[in-house]
Amino acid sequence: MVRFLTMICAGLIIIANSAQALAQQCVPNPPPGPYTNRGGGSGDYGNVPVGISVVKFLSGYGGDTNAGITFSTSLDHCSDPAFSILGTECISYPPTGISCYAVVAFMPTSVGTYGGIFYGDITFPDRGIRELDTIRLSGSGVVPQELDLSVISVSVASGSSVPPGQTTDVAVTVAGTGFASPETRSTALTLAAGSNIYSQPVNLSALALGPKTIHFNVIFSQADVGPQTIVATINQAHSVAEATYSNNVGSTAVQVGAQKRLTLTLGSSQVYPDKTSGSNKTPVFVQLIGDAPGVSLAGNVIFSALSKGFHRVMI
Repeated sequence: MVRFLTMICAGLIIIANSAQALAQQCVPNPPPGPYTNRGGGSGDYGNVPVGISVVKFLSGYGGDTNAGITFSTSLDHCSDPAFSILGTECISYPPTGISCYAVVAFMPTSVGTYGGIFYGDITFPDRGIRELDTIRLSGSGVVPQELDLSVISVSVASGSSVPPGQTTDVAVTVAGTGFASPETRSTALTLAAGSNIYSQPVNLSALALGPKTIHFNVIFSQADVGPQTIVATINQAHSVAEATYSNNVGSTAVQVGAQKRLTLTLGSSQVYPDKTSGSNKTPVFVQLIGDAPGVSLAGNVIFSALSKGFHRVMI
């Protein structure tokens, strides 16, 4: 949404951008003197996607070794609220002296141009000097680019067989297109493995340089023994806008624990103890029952085949 100021003058409609109107209407109110005005550095943030925050390091005083200097910052009342001061810091760099700077963020809330004024006020007590940086701030909010993130592959270091109770390396390769410039957004990559869910942050600025492989340390429990599917999902919560979410999921199948087989040999008298039906040539299906009544082992239906008059059952 672009904010406008509309004026009717001599039958003509004049439309001005809010930042321009703000500059025309608002009178700056700098900190009271006396001080020496040093001017200032660049405060132009360029084009920034709506909802994205970009920071600059402003001021940057240096050359004084007196630790008693004071440094304060402010934004002029004419500044658009899209600009904000995140913090300040003064660091000693012997023997050159102390350097002070402010971290100023710009996050447009709608499409359009923005403006403001930053003041950096520093006093050097030992020299009786006070200096002021006055930096004009500017930036434009543009329509954010939609991404297309995808999971390229999911692989397990130990192969398709995974031992329970041990750490297993799972590598997930992700990629994407349509990144903003500069790209400051981030999202998350989640991994569902057995009864556990893992998550790692993904900085899109790094992903913009090319596909990235992210590793997870996964541990399957004894309760997970059996066939499992490891599922990786990027941007599951849709924290960043995408044109399509159809490629955001990848998976791979693994066997947790060794796959065991048991062979039972049953005669016809064991299969049909009452001998009222069937014969030793009739195929049967058998299901093993666990120690707890009515609970089947791993829920497997057992296949049986005839062999020389006996039923050979494979689990």
